[in-house]
Amino acid sequence: MIGHMPLIRIRMARKAPKAVWVWVGMGRDYWASHWEEFEDLYEHPEVVIETKDNPKYLDLRFLKNLQVHVDGNESTARILDVHVACLKAGAKDVFTFHKGELIWDKGEDYAVTKG
Repeated sequence: MIGHMPLIRIRMARKAPKAVWVWVGMGRDYWASHWEEFEDLYEHPEVVIETKDNPKYLDLRFLKNLQVHVDGNESTARILDVHVACLKAGAKDVFTFHKGELIWDKGEDYAVTKG
């Protein structure tokens, strides 16, 4: 996982961004590694779940009570695994878009809409 350590420091300081972008796969490493260097990205940090990471074993507690946006370039099943992992970590809302399907969760509501 890339980009989560600065976010953990922010959360430990009792602060929170407006939303967190979670990218599943490779190709966004630079932004995830350097988002904290750009003031305009501070409110919308990015974390990369790398191909080698198993979503079932990731510690995503830093997402608790936050709005999360998930996208990626890996399989739909893997994207959905990350979606579920974010919810289990206590994310407030998780919006996931992948290959024409928008998946969202707000409390008890869960829906899949073809895009």
